[in-house]
Amino acid sequence: PTRVEVYWQAGREAYLTPCGPDQVGVAILWERRGPTDYEALLAGFPQVVERLGAQGLVVCEQPETLAPGSVAMIRAHGAGPQMYDLARERGITLLDATCPFVARVHEKAAQYVRDGYQVLVLGDPNHPEAQGIVAHTGDQARIVQSPDDLAGLRLQRQVAVVCQTTQTLESLQRLVEALLPRVQELVVANTICDATARRQEASLALARQVDLMIVIGDGHHDGAGGTSDTLYADWSDAVTSIAWDNLANATVQ
Repeated sequence: PTRVEVYWQAGREAYLTPCGPDQVGVAILWERRGPTDYEALLAGFPQVVERLGAQGLVVCEQPETLAPGSVAMIRAHGAGPQMYDLARERGITLLDATCPFVARVHEKAAQYVRDGYQVLVLGDPNHPEAQGIVAHTGDQARIVQSPDDLAGLRLQRQVAVVCQTTQTLESLQRLVEALLPRVQELVVANTICDATARRQEASLALARQVDLMIVIGDGHHDGAGGTSDTLYADWSDAVTSIAWDNLANATVQ
């Protein structure tokens, strides 16, 4: 950046300050409660993480392609244990910006497997967050997007459910309702991100008061995509998807 950039989240602020031609200083102010580990605090600012990546901080997606001794970043979506192991073997220093909510899902899913449960992950099978959750179970968990994915799936007596953090409560409730008649013991961990849930609830409340709702964000990003999915689920007849490039030409009545 060429000037100080300020980012806000609930109870904390992040400041990006240019310190030199190839240096950026990151300062974070936060309230007393909550995480105090710097990497955990940084993970709460996905915009800052993306900004740093755009400035040249390498995102660790394939450690085998990075030079030994280099520095790389784990994105907020998290990663599986294999990536950490490979980075360690190659002497790569990792800046772990895994979201604390995502890390909590990793821990719960792994614990459920150790306790003998069949673990289902409510999420997108093509998304790195859901894939990372499965990796932390030793690839023993199964990703499902909806109750339809249960068809033909052999369920065990004991089943545990965790969620990709950007899923909706309604999706979780539908999956639980479909599972209850089919298993003897069902454990459900509501691992939906609190901030995401509040944003979706606020979006629905606002949508009920206006004629047009526009969600500004990356259509491929969980935050924007999850909010859009929530609006579509409740207002499918009144919501139209408009690509950003076409917004200038859109007709609003």
